[in-house]
Amino acid sequence: MPFADTTAGKLHYEVTGSGPPILLLHSLFCDSTMWRHQVAELGGDHRLILLDGPSHGESAVPWEALTIEQCARAAVDVLDHLELQSAVFCGISWGGMTAMRAALDAPARVRALLLFGTSADAQRWSARIINYALLLLVSRLNLLSPIAPVLAAALLGETTRRRRPELARELVAGIRKLDPDGLAHVIRTVLVERLAMIEELWRVECPTLVVSGSEDTAVAPIQCERIARRIPGARFQMVAEAGHLAPLEAPEPVNALTRAFLDERGL
Repeated sequence: MPFADTTAGKLHYEVTGSGPPILLLHSLFCDSTMWRHQVAELGGDHRLILLDGPSHGESAVPWEALTIEQCARAAVDVLDHLELQSAVFCGISWGGMTAMRAALDAPARVRALLLFGTSADAQRWSARIINYALLLLVSRLNLLSPIAPVLAAALLGETTRRRRPELARELVAGIRKLDPDGLAHVIRTVLVERLAMIEELWRVECPTLVVSGSEDTAVAPIQCERIARRIPGARFQMVAEAGHLAPLEAPEPVNALTRAFLDERGL
């Protein structure tokens, strides 16, 4: 099982396919298996690097809360480990924040950005208070298992929950396997203490596609639109009947958008 030593600890990754590299960065409460439909679509002509973030999948649990900057540095560390000069960064939610930060801090390493259901804004105080309560429920009261169905429901759109209840059950099972203390560190990083980078995005020079699910209640589509407006030349697309995890919920339209973007840009 391959691992890379990074700024964020020992991170697990898998590599599949051959061709131009794409680094895939998952959402909070998920792991790299959420990209399985994109692997099927893109693995024939791209080298896909599926990375498990800290405290997720097979990756190590961090000793303390990380910053998005450290997560971005860790993603670049993985490229160094694989002796890759650059890659397309494809991220959802937390993964999208990490990808944007990498494009700002290490622009030569990011060939393009594919961003799904992500935000470049800091959390509002009201949201920070709610998410800090979530942190306490997970780390102090050890209530991760009973609240897992609530978290899974927040990740999926109403249409997906109605049509594909098995996907909700899969997410619940995955959330219940997470280490509570490690997850608390990442919740602090992503949902409580993250800083805004929206005012910096004018510096991003690489091609960018920003995608939102029309039923996303975790990150409102307007937040994704704001990102697309700030990055020069970026394009915004909406995917109907999908929530926060559009690549998993609506793989066919997501794959079509992704393929068109990559082909147009020669990536």
